[in-house]
Amino acid sequence: MWRELFYLSKADRRALAFLLSVLLVFTAMKVLLPRHGKVLADDVLASIDTLGLWQDTVIDVSEPYSGEHMQTAEPVRSQVRSDGSERYRDIEVTAGKPLYQKQEKYPYGTVIDLNGADTLELRKIPGIGKYYSKRIFEYGQALGGYAATAQLGEIEGLPDSVRNWFLVADTFQVRKIMVNEASLSELRAHPYMGFYKARAIVEYRKRNGKIKNPAQLSLFEEFSGQDIERLSPYLCFD
Repeated sequence: MWRELFYLSKADRRALAFLLSVLLVFTAMKVLLPRHGKVLADDVLASIDTLGLWQDTVIDVSEPYSGEHMQTAEPVRSQVRSDGSERYRDIEVTAGKPLYQKQEKYPYGTVIDLNGADTLELRKIPGIGKYYSKRIFEYGQALGGYAATAQLGEIEGLPDSVRNWFLVADTFQVRKIMVNEASLSELRAHPYMGFYKARAIVEYRKRNGKIKNPAQLSLFEEFSGQDIERLSPYLCFD
């Protein structure tokens, strides 16, 4: 056999080597890749949220979400478009297993409280899918709550039109930063603060005592007028 191999033409040997390589790659993928793993990276998911055309994509069903879909025996092929609407192909599942259920979307004109919505409710907004619902929710948690819908513009790639679906019903629910008590790490954790601003506050407290109002922050070179305006809803000087 090996002797016959050497009598093959150069082109035939290349074709045979290519086929063997494809077979090895296919075998490795079957062994190494998880059956129900996530198929799309975050950047691809973000693109799907904003595409204007239908596209085929694989939805991860390894973690069922209450009220949104039920887990099936196999991954599901779906179609997604930019306004957030989705439709699903018929799939064959094991007897007794429920089908993947369609994600319902709110009708146009609906307005919801930005601080009261979880990821499942956010995904009911046309134009918001799994990726952006997570980004919106997590950014709100980091801020301590949204003080205005304009803050959605700070989430990279999120369409401006999405703001029309939201309002901020009550800014009193925004989590405050205790300026005169918070530690350096607590201060710097806020998205509008950072290390240098937090350090300036801590050092001032050590030298001069309590900070009484936002106007005092304007004396710090680390704080611009825009910084103070953005931070004002989150600061407490008691």
